[in-house]
Formats: sequence, C-alpha cells, structure tokens
Amino acid sequence: MVREIAFLTVADGAGPALESALLSVRDVLDADSGCLGFTLDRCLENPLEYVLVVEWRSLEAHTEDFRSSPDRSRFLKALLGCVSEPPRSAHYVVAVS
Repeated sequence: MVREIAFLTVADGAGPALESALLSVRDVLDADSGCLGFTLDRCLENPLEYVLVVEWRSLEAHTEDFRSSPDRSRFLKALLGCVSEPPRSAHYVVAVS
C-alpha cells in the first residue's frame, strides 16, 4: 500500500467549499479499483490548511492507472477550484509500524 499525501491550502472561508467539492467527486475515488480509501483532514491550528491522504494499492495504481483515467480531470477540477495555491504532494510507505 502507498499513501499519497497532498497538502492543500484554501482561501479564508473556503474550507467548507473544499469539503463539499471532495464529497461531490468521492465517487471517482470510490470507483477506482486502485484506490483503497481516503481522508481529508483539516488543521486545528490553521483551518486554512488541509491534508488529503489517499491510499493506493501501489504507486502505479495512482501514477499510471488513475492519472490516465477519464474521471481524473473532474476530480482535480473540483478540488483545485477551491485551493489558493498549488498543492504539494508525495507518496509514502510505512517505514515503522
């Protein structure tokens, strides 16, 4: 399993819009066979910061399969319309459990 962690920043007051946007396109991730699940977490200290964590079966399930899917653009358009700056993201695996 690989975790994609994306750091998202929204404009003041736009947090609920981001949360609604993700709910409106959750079907894209739910339907993707390579996606194992996801969470969107809001920072308590800075409510303009969010972390989207998506669990993928493998790196290729995200970087090849999902990125070539026709629904990817709908998913990105919904989320990117709510952020105030380009997201930072990277892929992680468990090192110690």
